[in-house]
Amino acid sequence: MYSIVIVDDEPLIAKGIERSCKWEKFGAKVDLVTSDPEEALDFIIKNRPHIVFTDINMGDFSGIELMKKARIEGVDSEFVVISGYSEFEYVRNAMKYNAFYYLLKPIDKKELASIMSNLIMNIKGKKETDSSFEFMENLLINTKITTHRELFELNNFNVEKPGFQTVVIEGNIHKKLLKNIIRDNKYLVLKIGSCKRAYFINTDRDIYSEYLIGTVKKSNVKIGISSFYDHEVSPYKSFVEGDIALCNHFIYKELNIFKYDIKKKDILTIIKPCAECFNDFDKVKPFLKNLSEYVRNNELSILEITLLYNYFSNTMEYINVTSTQGIESQHKTYEEIISSFKDMEDLAHFLYEYINNSFKEELDENDSKDNNIFDEIINYIHENYLEPLYLADIADKFFYNQTYISDLIKRNLGKNFTEYVIELRIEKACALLSSTNNSISFIAAKCGYNDYCYFSKQFKKITGKTPSAYRKE
Repeated sequence: MYSIVIVDDEPLIAKGIERSCKWEKFGAKVDLVTSDPEEALDFIIKNRPHIVFTDINMGDFSGIELMKKARIEGVDSEFVVISGYSEFEYVRNAMKYNAFYYLLKPIDKKELASIMSNLIMNIKGKKETDSSFEFMENLLINTKITTHRELFELNNFNVEKPGFQTVVIEGNIHKKLLKNIIRDNKYLVLKIGSCKRAYFINTDRDIYSEYLIGTVKKSNVKIGISSFYDHEVSPYKSFVEGDIALCNHFIYKELNIFKYDIKKKDILTIIKPCAECFNDFDKVKPFLKNLSEYVRNNELSILEITLLYNYFSNTMEYINVTSTQGIESQHKTYEEIISSFKDMEDLAHFLYEYINNSFKEELDENDSKDNNIFDEIINYIHENYLEPLYLADIADKFFYNQTYISDLIKRNLGKNFTEYVIELRIEKACALLSSTNNSISFIAAKCGYNDYCYFSKQFKKITGKTPSAYRKE
């Protein structure tokens, strides 16, 4: 039987919801009806019901807060939020914590029955096994599957054409657009995130074309396309190319389709303007202020941005301009750049602040005001680690600049903001892998990672094991 919880701060309404549906028709039963959200949360954490119907507006303890606290505890119940309010903000907050549906009062019995049918179907199809996640790890993390032919044959497909190409898509793609991309080719699809998939295509020609660019412009998805290979190549290699291409949206937000086409630029040519600045510090700040323009004018890719960032931060550490050296400046991969900054403008602004603050007098480390702000920031991080966390957002919230906050965290914890957030998320993931039967993809999402491949890499970097191996042990 499917377990159901109903919570509404008005007891009569809670009982009314219970009487509004023939639950047994769906193989379900109501295990708790309550007007106390604290009681509901305690029951939900202990018993992990399949479905929770909750009112949004319940005084100090809202339905959104109930969902958030349940998600932090690793609860993967389906939530249906109920309210007499139809403002978009309620809907947006509900969907942030993966609410299945938003239902307005008064409740329509036919709509409730329809929702239950969809809920049961979703629950039946939701139980993703860890074996599929392990397959992704072997392909994209451990690279145990070394050829496209092996990948296709493992999935009972014959390789009929001489070439291969990988398309990485982020967002919900329309079937017609997907057909325009795949054409008449055979393909395999691998889910690598909550809204991210990789399509491995067996083709005899490059699928990237002006027609495809025009078609994709009308959509809301982001697409990265690897090089076309007319010979056997590692699926991991073509996936990484597609993923790197996709990440160029970080720089060129007005575009939503990218082809992997790393121009053979001289590395010294790319870093020369940056190197010249360090010979004359009066040039550093103007250069950083116009960094986004420099990047776009020279058509740099996310890989070249990563190169510039690492060169800049390593040089600053070498010069040792400030005692807070390395604030956020440990070596980063392109994936870590994407997860650390909102976009190219945010990255450039951070580096500008970094330089600007490097020449200021060292802050008093015993300032009680610093300690109070530090505690507030850490509490905020712990309350919001399920969501994307950027220094820029925290700086805006607490009215300080990014480097001040990063410096504050490093002085108190001995690690920078990015390192602390990653370790916190992986620590939570380890606890959930050990104490629950939730799928690894669910746990990744509940620890703030919508990209399962990136989650696996970070998990292995911290623990020395993949999530699948950790759970088995």
